[in-house]
Amino acid sequence: MELATPSSSANPAAVAPVVSLSGWVVQIGSFGTQQKADELVAKLQAKGFRAFTLAYTASGRTLHRVRVGPEQSRQKADQIAKRLEADGYQPHVAPQE
Repeated sequence: MELATPSSSANPAAVAPVVSLSGWVVQIGSFGTQQKADELVAKLQAKGFRAFTLAYTASGRTLHRVRVGPEQSRQKADQIAKRLEADGYQPHVAPQE
């Protein structure tokens, strides 16, 4: 398993930097193309979420995960997940990698 660094969206000025490498994130989706991931990041950022992408390679295939956060506490990440679920997403809370 190989992990890559977070990548920026199509609009770098709108990207909130990922400050902490520990804590909790809310994963919204995983896409085969960076473009699809960037489109979702832009939608989430327009709603005020600190969204970013993270490229992940396994079995020779690269996926682009869309995540929100990180948050210091699991409780805060759970609150964000509930907001995202109310917006129609299927969020998953996970430890920051």
